[in-house]
Amino acid sequence: MKLLVDSSFPKRLHQLPNRHGVDVDRYDGSAPDRDLVRYAAEAGYDALLVLDQELVTRPAIRELAEEVGVTLVCSVTDDPVDAETYLRSSLSTLAERVRRWRGGLLWLRKAGVSP
Repeated sequence: MKLLVDSSFPKRLHQLPNRHGVDVDRYDGSAPDRDLVRYAAEAGYDALLVLDQELVTRPAIRELAEEVGVTLVCSVTDDPVDAETYLRSSLSTLAERVRRWRGGLLWLRKAGVSP
């Protein structure tokens, strides 16, 4: 599974080893939300992880993600370091859930990943 994280995550995150079949890349640019979702799809990512809860609650963004087949994953914390910790401890669960909820919305929590 390929996971794209937005630029608000620490730069070191792209160095996360490919464990549990999850390849993590960090988006280093800035783009409007719709363009970021489209970029993720066009570049072959299965999921896009963001810290911006407002982004994933917008119907137009969720519809676009479903249309292009990118699962939106949002951290319940807006602290990038905490979100990175949650991600590191939830990689296997995240990969399994993204396969099941392709194009849907998942929440990254301290206790794991949930729809």
